Amino acid sequence: MSTRQTRDLPARREQVRRRFEQSRRTRKPRSRIPDSFWAAAVKRAHTYGIHRTARALRVDYYSLKKRIEAESITTTKMPDGDAMATFLELAPSADHGFAAVVVAPVDFRKGIDGLAHVCKEVLKHDPFGGWVFVFRNRPATALKVLVYDGQGFWLCHKRLSSGRFRWWPTASTAAAKTLAAHQLQVLFSAGNPDATQAAPTWRPVGPAA
Repeated sequence: MSTRQTRDLPARREQVRRRFEQSRRTRKPRSRIPDSFWAAAVKRAHTYGIHRTARALRVDYYSLKKRIEAESITTTKMPDGDAMATFLELAPSADHGFAAVVVAPVDFRKGIDGLAHVCKEVLKHDPFGGWVFVFRNRPATALKVLVYDGQGFWLCHKRLSSGRFRWWPTASTAAAKTLAAHQLQVLFSAGNPDATQAAPTWRPVGPAA
């Protein structure tokens, strides 16, 4: 890094840069950068941008980007500054179903409106009915999940870092296969929902008669 670039760094970022440089001189070769240092780098990246921070601190751009993406997925900031874990609770729909896994792969350029149209026209399901609709891409490396919660649609996207979703229903008489909650969790982990060996449903969840 040139003297001019170093001089142009804001004071706080320069302080973090010096901590990184000191750590490089004192830690053992090939040892990992401490998490506290990464946390400081992520904080600076939120202010100055990923590329500028990675270049100033001499850290890998993609490693810093992954840290920021992981932080945005696992936590969110409340107005008072406290961190709160984020999650999506999926409740069974009124007609005793839970998740509809769509057999045919879909174009992953489709967003909420496009996938809701598939639910209505191809599956003959009401996209506003509370069902969880699960779609996959053609290479079977990613899933999209669409669900309506009464206020609006959730659209979730998971892409495997390696491997594929090995289990998927085949085309027969239906355009989709229904899964229970525990089976859906297995599918999200790229497992086989048919091999869960869970206890059978004793009484389906639904509205009182």
